[in-house]
Amino acid sequence: MSKKLFFLLPALLLGAFLILTPSCGDSDPCKDVDCGQTAKTGDCLDGSCFCNVGYEGATCSEKWTLKFEGSYTGYHFAGVDTFDLTSPVVIASVSESKIKLTNFLGQGNTSVIEGDVSLESTAATSAKKFVITSQKDVLNNTFAGDGLIDGKKLSGTFTLKQGSNTYTFKIAYSK
Repeated sequence: MSKKLFFLLPALLLGAFLILTPSCGDSDPCKDVDCGQTAKTGDCLDGSCFCNVGYEGATCSEKWTLKFEGSYTGYHFAGVDTFDLTSPVVIASVSESKIKLTNFLGQGNTSVIEGDVSLESTAATSAKKFVITSQKDVLNNTFAGDGLIDGKKLSGTFTLKQGSNTYTFKIAYSK
């Protein structure tokens, strides 16, 4: 075998290998993926978005609390007694993970309380849960409990303490 053929064959094999093998580092899977990095609402990893607390959606641009905003009508009940709302419960967004509820449990505009919005579980990708940690309104009524949003419906179980009396309510509110 000639020396030229001996050196040419490995060079041809190496060239074919380099042409057919994709080069490392040439493509960034996050190059064209917007996960809200500019607004600091999420990050991209290997082409997938991972949203920060308080944000969701394909591009991490949806605030958790915005789906809760609005006026709700409906009723709440304790035991066998049902109470229709005479005026709506109004929910407003305070931040990406906190809501303000006015007239909650039909207690009027003096009952302005806040709730925290969160994922229902660690596996969830959309926030549906809201929690009212024990807090008082201006009339010294104490509210506590948690609930869920499903589309335009709120449900949950809450306690209302007025003086020495404590009442447990289930709510069924709709936008």
